[in-house]
Amino acid sequence: VQDYVAKGYDALKASSYLDREGYIALSAAAAKHDIPLVGHLPVATGLEDLWASHQSEVAHVEEFVKALDREFGGYGADTAEDFLTFVRGRSEDVADQMIAHDISVTSTLELIDSFQRQKSDLQTELGAAKLVYENPGIAEGTVITSRGMGWLPDVNIYRWPDQWDDDRKARSRLYWQTYAEAQHILFEAFMARGVAIMTGTDANVPVRVPGFSLHGEMTALQAAGMSPAQILASATSVPGDFMGTSTGQVRPGQKANLVLLRENPLEDIGATDAIEMVIIGDSVFNRKDLDQMLDTVKAANDASRTVPIPVAEGG
Repeated sequence: VQDYVAKGYDALKASSYLDREGYIALSAAAAKHDIPLVGHLPVATGLEDLWASHQSEVAHVEEFVKALDREFGGYGADTAEDFLTFVRGRSEDVADQMIAHDISVTSTLELIDSFQRQKSDLQTELGAAKLVYENPGIAEGTVITSRGMGWLPDVNIYRWPDQWDDDRKARSRLYWQTYAEAQHILFEAFMARGVAIMTGTDANVPVRVPGFSLHGEMTALQAAGMSPAQILASATSVPGDFMGTSTGQVRPGQKANLVLLRENPLEDIGATDAIEMVIIGDSVFNRKDLDQMLDTVKAANDASRTVPIPVAEGG
């Protein structure tokens, strides 16, 4: 930890696979050297370890589903409804503990919602994604990154094995539908209690294309009950405040980073996708500039692509 601080890192991320002693030691070292601890809640730990730690952000609402699953003793298709009842009973206390310990959470709703869709209808899911802008090495699973998380049908990590019968697929579908519903129960409790929520997508995990995935996540947040104003804050001022940086607000003293839209996102968050101009400091990029950037990315990807990508119907 001392070495990372000396090298100028902004924060440390807890891995899912730290053992409990390692997590406790990392938390203590992060506090000693005054560097934020963020990320996952290791599978070897429980929520009581999180409350006792110096961790200030949890990377996904999903982490709490996993923690409650461990408390429950592990749910399956036969105990799915019992698990959801358990999550409902624990959700408000978890949210209150988050506030009491000043812990923020990053959303990642759309990714988790997509798991069962990727299993049951991967072609549609891929066709709807902006795959032309995704790094082909990642989509094709030819780059060792994030455990080799391939996207396309032959390598997609979430696909059902070909030998599974209909009964096993039905049980799997119920398991992942329950997983997503548990996430929404917790998210609603966090939102109702006022937990600081930041918009995030786990980009480059199938099938979340960097940049575009943020707009999909904001749409998912709106469907989950957040107002457009809350969503905009969760993608701007809330993370800016969390990081302690001069970003996320339009006022004197803030960094001059701005996205100009053609439509009003306060009426429908989908308007965030209607981008007319991006300003970063003293650099201004109009729509033509942005389209040229996208064309350059597409051309580079096409040049290195070895597997054809699915195309959305009519696209």
